[in-house]
Amino acid sequence: MAQTTGGKTFTDAVIEYSLNDGTAWTDMSGFTSKVENSGGDRQTGEIYTADGDTAIIGQGKREPTETKITVVFTEATADPFYVIEAYHKAGSPVAVRWASDGTAAGAFQFTTDVTYAVLVNISHPGGDVAPGDPIVTEMIVKASEVDLAVTT
Repeated sequence: MAQTTGGKTFTDAVIEYSLNDGTAWTDMSGFTSKVENSGGDRQTGEIYTADGDTAIIGQGKREPTETKITVVFTEATADPFYVIEAYHKAGSPVAVRWASDGTAAGAFQFTTDVTYAVLVNISHPGGDVAPGDPIVTEMIVKASEVDLAVTT
């Protein structure tokens, strides 16, 4: 198979959050520096018998996913940290979605499940006083799954 020429970068990504089960989305691309994903592994089991040398493998349910988003901290009340931190304290759901090619038709878009999404944490600002780096915070959304769709 020939080497691909269609590799993507995350430099023009669009990252959004929803505070109302996916009815409306707010763009936070101008605040976001990183999106990381983990989880979603399928549970497995195994058993050995006296006759065989290898295991019999079974498969179970998929585990939840966690999406960690790093955002630049600002003190404006309309900016992501302030808005999302209030939802975290209230125990309200927050869903997130992102697309590496932005909102262009045909782009792959990934969305945390909007029904079963929990804002696990949003970190408070802190940092090293010496280098002058912008302050960032991280939010973690745990969801039953991440869905893939193609934008239209």
